[in-house]
Amino acid sequence: MEGFHKLLERQLRKHAQEQILQPELLELFKTISDSYHYYERDRQFLERAMEISSKELLETNRKLAAELKNKSIAEQTILEKNQIIRSINENLREAVFRTSKNKVIYINQAFLELFGYDSEEEVLKEPPGKFYFSAKSHKQLLRKLIKYRSVKSEEILFKRKDGTSFWGLISTMVSYNNDGDNFFDGAIIDISTQKQNEENLKNTNSKLQKANSELDRFVYSASHDLRAPLKSMLGLLNLIEMEKGSDITLYLDRMRNSVVKLDNFITDIIDYSLNSRIDASYEAIDLTDLIEDCFLHFKYLPFSDTIHKSVEMKSTVPFYGDRKRLQIIFNNLISNAINYRNPGQEQPFIKVEVVTEPDISCIVIQDNGMGIEEHHIDKIFNMFYRGTTNSNGSGLGLYIVKEALEKMHGNIHVASNKNFGTKFTIEVPNHYHKVMDERQLRDSA
Repeated sequence: MEGFHKLLERQLRKHAQEQILQPELLELFKTISDSYHYYERDRQFLERAMEISSKELLETNRKLAAELKNKSIAEQTILEKNQIIRSINENLREAVFRTSKNKVIYINQAFLELFGYDSEEEVLKEPPGKFYFSAKSHKQLLRKLIKYRSVKSEEILFKRKDGTSFWGLISTMVSYNNDGDNFFDGAIIDISTQKQNEENLKNTNSKLQKANSELDRFVYSASHDLRAPLKSMLGLLNLIEMEKGSDITLYLDRMRNSVVKLDNFITDIIDYSLNSRIDASYEAIDLTDLIEDCFLHFKYLPFSDTIHKSVEMKSTVPFYGDRKRLQIIFNNLISNAINYRNPGQEQPFIKVEVVTEPDISCIVIQDNGMGIEEHHIDKIFNMFYRGTTNSNGSGLGLYIVKEALEKMHGNIHVASNKNFGTKFTIEVPNHYHKVMDERQLRDSA
């Protein structure tokens, strides 16, 4: 981790400790570290440039004021000085300005370009507050100037002529003329790119913290849940060896249950890995077939054949979506509905209703099973959360469902009553229009 940014290095040492990171992770962290370095370097460069420009303007104004007081200087010399100052201002890349409290007095070419105006006359007609995205930020800046006489490297959201906004770094100061009137001289530089980089850095850091947190929980829970069925099988094998000649059918059934549990957990891990690594895609999908295949896949589960299963489909157009992720979603929700059936129900059912429109498909999966207690509902999509001690699942299933839907830009809502059943309502985008547009482009080419 040599050469990494200090903040990132501390985070990695905290979470990775002595572990050797994979080359792919090292490459990711190297990119994140570079982002930290680049942001700090650009910010320091901009603040230095603004500080130099502010000093130059202050010194120029001071000299000009002193010379104007000297009555022995010829008017021609004063004119030449003004021309020099104007020439300097016109060639600065910073947007230079002079305003009073209520009036714009002077701006340079860079100011016109930055704020999107066509002429100096057009700007001079506007009040100074016109160029601030928020009137409040303009008033706050004026208050600081009156109190401190200067403001250096203040980040402010400005407004262009067309109404769009941009982040600027402003340095400004109070100046006076011979009559004692005060003015505000300063310069602005566009830092929108730097602000965007800062926001990207915050998002990346947030994702990194989330990944670290999930990794900690994943390692702890995965190691426990993977070892438990293996230990159970080892114990059963020891009992078989000790009771040679006895009926081992019971032991074999218990071993089979341990193997199934282990297989289900490994399947969840694979689904989790696939969802995090594979980009979202879309293809034509017969949702009825996909759901029926899911019912068939879980036919072996205990008491599955006692549950009435139905699919109702209403479609105005074909559905185009992510087959693999939808399969993961259906597998998790339908297997849960089977596993958590209500033994007291005389007519247990799982009903799936699908309504597909050109832009969206709404899928409702409803059962009359055990249901979910109200205080568990807002936690069931958390990683490794189990709503009951009787759960044999990994605690990953519903978390993967939520993550898969986020990848597809979909959403899920759950409503449930204890002992009366659960209803999941899912909305996923239909890429029908996108497919039709692509086909039209190909046909017209």
